[in-house]
Amino acid sequence: MTFRCDAMKVIENNVDWCHPPFTHIGTHPFYFGVREHGFREYAYELRTTERGMVLFAPATTAEDEPLPEHAFAVVSFELPDRVRVEFPAPGPARMIIFMHFVPTGLSTCRLEWLYTHASEGEAQVSWSDAEPEVFVQDRRILESSQPWYDRAGGDFERSVEADASTLLARKIVELASRGEWETKRSSLPQRRLVRVRA
Repeated sequence: MTFRCDAMKVIENNVDWCHPPFTHIGTHPFYFGVREHGFREYAYELRTTERGMVLFAPATTAEDEPLPEHAFAVVSFELPDRVRVEFPAPGPARMIIFMHFVPTGLSTCRLEWLYTHASEGEAQVSWSDAEPEVFVQDRRILESSQPWYDRAGGDFERSVEADASTLLARKIVELASRGEWETKRSSLPQRRLVRVRA
């Protein structure tokens, strides 16, 4: 699946905790949760890892605690281009999505993806030529923003606290692109609780 926008935008989009209720109307579990229960205020937890970062909710009470066994979502980014999204609910609602965002030009990239969604104990593999609607929705939003970045750069951007995950992903890639990930990753925040209304 191709995107007419740079790969970093798609990576940032996929680690943006708050975008699903607005972008993925009728397709994403977060959209349906907000539709049924309304927006809630809570914190997601963001941690730097050896290969990138992970964000999840509910947040833990201390940085040495493992990820919650019953987190309702876990999103990780690993260098150079992989995002993993997991909805770890037990049974048939459990889903894991692997996405690689491969740059193909200055403002283009390719999405390679694989997902699991099967009942417990059921093994199956299937191939689909169809583009999942959730990715089509992302592509519409991201491709519409690319011309503005091409014209004006990113100086018009403004951030809020909820953007902590997208900004951390950007810093991780910047360090790696300069060959400084191993030597400078400890300078990044190792853990942060990010308050959101989502």
